[in-house]
Amino acid sequence: MRERHPKDYVGEEQENPEYAIFIDEASTDERRNSFDSRRNAKKPETVRALGHGAYFDILGTARVPFLELLVGDRVMTIGVSGNDLHPVSNDEAKRLERAAADLIVPRLES
Repeated sequence: MRERHPKDYVGEEQENPEYAIFIDEASTDERRNSFDSRRNAKKPETVRALGHGAYFDILGTARVPFLELLVGDRVMTIGVSGNDLHPVSNDEAKRLERAAADLIVPRLES
């Protein structure tokens, strides 16, 4: 029997997960500066009480929204993707991305 170790992730560990969550931190000033311009240009859905600013937005060719998150001077993008057997709905993506952000923000603020 395989021993389980505590991990910081949302969902159950599976060999063939129904979805994947990615987290990307902006590594350039251009990406960090684009947080406000994207928020103001597209009028995305604001997420309240999360970091120093957050919104859901559809980026590029994505079919579901990504969560753009500002914590201090750090800009993060959190996204969820499904697979052919389990496509992810907009509501499901938002729920999972928010749950991941709720784990991330306290660590970035400390």
